[in-house]
Amino acid sequence: MGGYYGYYKVFLTTSGGGNMKFTYDTRHNIAYIRFHEKKEEVESIKISDELVIDMSPDGRIYGIEMLNANEQIKSEDEGKFFSC
Repeated sequence: MGGYYGYYKVFLTTSGGGNMKFTYDTRHNIAYIRFHEKKEEVESIKISDELVIDMSPDGRIYGIEMLNANEQIKSEDEGKFFSC
C-alpha cells in the first residue's frame, strides 16, 4: 500500500485499572507510549536524538517518545511495527 500514512493506536489496561496507550505515526515513524494522562506539567527529557521521556517533577514517567521508531525496536520483523 504505497503512499498510505496514518496512525495506529493500541489501548492496554494496566493491573491498577489505568489505561496505557501506544500510538504510532506511520508517516513520520514516531511511536509514543503513554502511561498516564498528563494531569500536571511534565518535562521532556531528551535521552538521545531519538528518545524523549516525559516526566513530572516528582519523577513519575508519563510517556516515552521514540523518533525513528522502526530502527529502535528491531526484532524478527526487521524493525517494522506494522506492515503496510
